[in-house]
Amino acid sequence: MQIKPRQHMLDIWRAMARHSFDDGKLVWEDTDGLSSVADAERLLCLLYPATEVPAFRLDQPDTTERDVLRALEGVGSRLEIPPNLITALSQFMRSHTGPDDSPTFAGGHYFRPGDPQQKLTHEQFQLGVVDSYSMSVTLCLATLGFLKVYESSTTRPDVRKALSELRTATNTRLTAAMISLLRSFTVNVFDAESEQGQRLIQVIGQDRQSDRAALQQFSRRFRPLRATIIESLSRGIQVDESIRDESQLFECGWAWGIVKDAPTITDLDSQVPGQPDGIADRLPYVYFTVIALDGIQDLFSERTLTLGLLDADQQKLAEALRLRWELSQQYWSAIARFGAERWPWRTCPGRPPDCAWSPSTSPSPSRPSSSTTWSAGKPPTTTSPAPSPSWSASPTAAASPAV
Repeated sequence: MQIKPRQHMLDIWRAMARHSFDDGKLVWEDTDGLSSVADAERLLCLLYPATEVPAFRLDQPDTTERDVLRALEGVGSRLEIPPNLITALSQFMRSHTGPDDSPTFAGGHYFRPGDPQQKLTHEQFQLGVVDSYSMSVTLCLATLGFLKVYESSTTRPDVRKALSELRTATNTRLTAAMISLLRSFTVNVFDAESEQGQRLIQVIGQDRQSDRAALQQFSRRFRPLRATIIESLSRGIQVDESIRDESQLFECGWAWGIVKDAPTITDLDSQVPGQPDGIADRLPYVYFTVIALDGIQDLFSERTLTLGLLDADQQKLAEALRLRWELSQQYWSAIARFGAERWPWRTCPGRPPDCAWSPSTSPSPSRPSSSTTWSAGKPPTTTSPAPSPSWSASPTAAASPAV
């Protein structure tokens, strides 16, 4: 079997240009503009390779390669492609901005009712999800990097004006996405005798040791991480004081959206409008944690640092997110490799209903799409892939919103 990644990437771009552009303009269909996740994914199909892989660069028209130009004929010519991308990105920013000029992160048609007889309200469609926050971080960084390099290649007044306006909108969206990620992070503390506690002990103990022995091993293994979280109480991380009790179990990561009672972020030089109240329960999901980690790591990429893409406020937010990134990665890495013999992540492959640690919720290098279901009178739960709260028997992720 021959693997031709460059040709595969060009084929994707060719299909993308044919499907989404008409005479250089981004085509919006009936469902476009409803989900910020889907719209961001579509733009990233073009922009992410163009900013991360030198052979696919589009920000310096003189260096764009011929096979790339042939694949993107539907987007424009060598000189037209960058301005047309700026127009498409500006359209995205406008479409996902609220009446108060604050960025929106709506799941849109990613939500569907659990009962086919019911319909979702406009407010439910507009709920933000971690997928969108994380995807927006990646898209905004790719956009800012593209604009910074392309700016020196054009002298057209109309293009430079559009470029400046897009940069302002992108910076605003990036800051809002980072704030939302901060407000979606949570630490859940629970008793070993609770249902969640029993499920966690079952996974890490693997039925090879008593519950007491598994609890003692957990306490020893996570003592340094627990101490770090306690120390982080003064750095903005909200957690129940019971975490100081080593007989208590805990987990950390990202909920499906902004958690209930999450405080607003106020210690910034310039305030970003729109920090909605959270409704998600303080339950981390493996799936949403992986999605968040995937976007946050772009904040510390070599390209981000070399081009100086973050302003002072964003650097402050990035440091706060780095702390949460490290805590979550350490926790789930330790859980996955808990014990000296067979690791928990290998306990029951292919049997998600029977195992709290399932392949469908394990870390993945890609950004899988998901759809979220609204059951009657209940909050949204993502159904594909199924991101059950790590040790919770119920997939419920939040309290019902007042809509």
